[in-house]
Amino acid sequence: LFRFEPTLVISSDFNTLFTIDAKTLPEKLYRIDVSSDTPDVVSTSPGFPNSDYSDRNLVLSFDDQKVFLNTGHVWSSDLGGLLGSTGQEGNILLLPTHGAIAIADDNDTNDIVAFYSTSNYYGIKKVGLSDMGTLGPMAASSDGTKLFVTGTKGIKYFNLVNGLPGQAIPRP
Repeated sequence: LFRFEPTLVISSDFNTLFTIDAKTLPEKLYRIDVSSDTPDVVSTSPGFPNSDYSDRNLVLSFDDQKVFLNTGHVWSSDLGGLLGSTGQEGNILLLPTHGAIAIADDNDTNDIVAFYSTSNYYGIKKVGLSDMGTLGPMAASSDGTKLFVTGTKGIKYFNLVNGLPGQAIPRP
């Protein structure tokens, strides 16, 4: 039983489902085999600390090898281990044509969309958002040339034809 409006992500072969149970303490990520009529929990991550971020969402890498959480955590898709972290919380979206994930950080004073590498989890670029209200989900065109960020005050469009927008994020 999964509670708290779980986000569901399915693998490219449609046989594996991933979700978070945010009502457990500590929170856990689940990998579920859905290849038969009887779904079966195949593996569960060790618990991880609950985030201050209220919504839970996740994305699966294009090659189905990594699970990126909106808490910043990056897990191997077999849930065998935590691979790393972006250090950034927020709504998350995979941008496979750019080898990146986008994270929309809803901050009281400085809303941003930050882009992180899907291979080493380092920040690539970040761009400020003005007057968007509370940030919501993001969407991208299938060819990776357009990014849409939603907020309570509207939708912001970014053209990604020439790459990711914004200023470079310094490496640690």
